[in-house]
Amino acid sequence: MTTLNVGLAILALGALASGSTLAAASPQVDVRTVTVRYAPAALDSNEGAQKLYRRIQAAARQACGDLDPRDIVHYFLFKGCYQSAVDTAVAKVDATRLTALHRKTQHTSPG
Repeated sequence: MTTLNVGLAILALGALASGSTLAAASPQVDVRTVTVRYAPAALDSNEGAQKLYRRIQAAARQACGDLDPRDIVHYFLFKGCYQSAVDTAVAKVDATRLTALHRKTQHTSPG
């Protein structure tokens, strides 16, 4: 069983969200990680890679916090955090099938 920590350091930009001047504020770093355990042998199949990818995505959503699409600043902060967390986790696993799935997902996702 292999352990993967999904997450990253998130800058707390409350000053930006509230309209204050960012230069006057010292950003705080909030580190959140979610542990995902997987068996490397499971990545020998497409189904195993898909299952781990979904678990990585769920862990990234959890690590990046709640998404409020009505708050545009937090929406883009969440999107950036989520994408970075998934990218980093896939790179850490370094498995051909998982990487191919991630690249395919990036090319077919809207936006």
